[in-house]
Amino acid sequence: LSVIDPQTNAVDPNGIVPSVNRPAAIGVDEATNRIYVGGVATINNAQSPSTFMPGGITVVDGNNNFATTQISFAGVPVATTVPATPAGAAGVANGGMVVNPATGRVYFRLANANAPLAVLNGTTVSTVPAITGTIATYGIGALGAANRVYVLTTAIFDSQGNLVTPARLHVLDGSNDTVITSVDIGDTTFNQPALQPIAVDATHQRVYVLNHDEGKLVVVDGATNAKLADIQLLSEPTTIAVNETSNRIYVYAGEDNSLSIVDGVT
Repeated sequence: LSVIDPQTNAVDPNGIVPSVNRPAAIGVDEATNRIYVGGVATINNAQSPSTFMPGGITVVDGNNNFATTQISFAGVPVATTVPATPAGAAGVANGGMVVNPATGRVYFRLANANAPLAVLNGTTVSTVPAITGTIATYGIGALGAANRVYVLTTAIFDSQGNLVTPARLHVLDGSNDTVITSVDIGDTTFNQPALQPIAVDATHQRVYVLNHDEGKLVVVDGATNAKLADIQLLSEPTTIAVNETSNRIYVYAGEDNSLSIVDGVT
């Protein structure tokens, strides 16, 4: 992990920080000045039984010369695969690590595990049984004022192409990680790396979700969990960002290289 000093645009003198094997995701808790780096295990199936270098999480203390604490995934149940995934080989999948400001807990997608979502509470990693299916890459958000965590799962189709389960935004109670409600998003199978399908506006308590396949922006009220709007866009959107000061939402569509700007008031 390299830490950049924004005053000099150079690497901090203490900012080359050893981190977990194969870092795949990162998150920051601005309140505590902690940086979380998640890594995935390297599995060697050429040997029998398979060997691996473990993944896990490196917690970096930004207040203490970037001192680190290593979090093990030894107790996280692994996926049932052929060949078998070695015990202890679960790790963090790519797609970001999201801190719930209300609790300080960190949520992230899992790799090589029997569940798609996990949470770090202090130094303990546990799965979130309430969430099943495929979580969209970067498909996690949090709203600290309401103590809510948002998880976007992608749509499921049968072998004939018929919709079985729509994409859904699951609203979790941050105090116990149970599902309060789920909001249907549409027929999107959006699960691409290095893209951003969800954004949370903490100032106006709105959650914005992209329906990539149908070319829509879905607006959800963070206070009531109600769907407020399905905004039709020009193309298949891939990335979203929010300017909370101006109350503007910016949506990029890679298909036609366009940028849509949405007024959050209207």
